[in-house]
Parts: sequence; C-alpha cells; structure tokens
Amino acid sequence: MDFFIGLTFHQNQFQFKKIDRFRKCFDSKTNHSTILQMTLLPPFKIPYQDVEMFIDHVEEDLEVQLHNINTNSEIVFKGLDFFQGQNGMLFLRPEIPDNIFHCMESIWDNINSFKGRFSKKKHGKEFDQLEKNVVLPLGRFNNPHHLEEALQEAKEHFQFPMRLMIREIDLFEKIPGHWPLRRRLFIFPKNSKNSLEHFELSLPEVIIE
Repeated sequence: MDFFIGLTFHQNQFQFKKIDRFRKCFDSKTNHSTILQMTLLPPFKIPYQDVEMFIDHVEEDLEVQLHNINTNSEIVFKGLDFFQGQNGMLFLRPEIPDNIFHCMESIWDNINSFKGRFSKKKHGKEFDQLEKNVVLPLGRFNNPHHLEEALQEAKEHFQFPMRLMIREIDLFEKIPGHWPLRRRLFIFPKNSKNSLEHFELSLPEVIIE
C-alpha cells in the first residue's frame, strides 16, 4: 500500500477557488481526490504491520513540532513555473516555511526509521532534494502547445504573491485513479473570522470526511 503526505488549504478563500477552477480545466488528476493538496512527501510504502504505529509516531512528532502555533499559517506562492516534455506540468512553486520544512524532515526520518521505502529510490537518499519537488500543480500536458496556452491563461488569471491559508497536514493513500484521505495528522489552528477577512469569502467551509 502506497501513501503520501499532503498539505491542504482552507477552501473558502478566494484564491483557493481560482486555483481549484483552473485545475479542473487543465489537470487530469483532479478527479483522483476531492481535496486540493500540495504533496510534501512523495509516495512511499510502510510494512503493513507497522502502518498504525508509524502514523501514531508521525502525529506525535508533528504535535511537538507545531505545538506553539496559535495563529493562521500560510503558504506564499511567488509565481508560475513549468516542466516541459512528455510529462509536462504547469505549477505554483511555494516558499516553504521553516516549520513545515522541519515537519517534512521529521516525517522523512520516520519513514526511514520504520524501514519504509519511497516509490522512487532517489527520494529516500537525500532529503534536501525533496524540498525542490514540492509544488502545487495547475495542469499536466503531453503537448507543449497546450502547456503554452495554459501558461498564458494562468498569467492572466493569477496575481502574485499569492497566499493560501494552511488547513492540515494529511496522510493519503495512493490507489490507482484514487487518492483517499487516510488520516488527518495535524490540524492547524484558525483565528476568528474577523482576522481572516482578507483571506476569505463569505461562504461556508466545506469539510470533507
């Protein structure tokens, strides 16, 4: 069974809505999950008998790492970037806050401690390389012309810097064609509504169980 770690965002933000709509037009993998997430650690396997203990350890470590957070946490995106080729991708590249970076490092250590292995061997060798792969996909393309069209539309659609408010660090299962949520590992605190007026629309937040 494969897992991956994702960062999720509050869904009633204006910028969230814009990203979500754009991805539904250009990202073929949006139907894999009902939750918009940014992958922090790519797919990995944990021995079946150790899965629950691994999850417990990760939850405890995240609680220690993030126990002093009492304000809204956000990710800032400075601009667009892309990969070309057969698996072309248009994406937002984030600035990873120090506390999220340390959480990634802690989870990576836990994966190795439990004799887990990443689906791609290179991810298990050097942690520093993982940070470079943390992006928020906007679209996937095997045709460079389609990528160029989407890039031009994205330039008109988004303004930078862009901020998304962090909601959770979650564990997802990776099943062919489907990425179900397995466990909410850490839920970030959220301040009062008045302090979030610059983030949110007056829409109810959709909570997906």
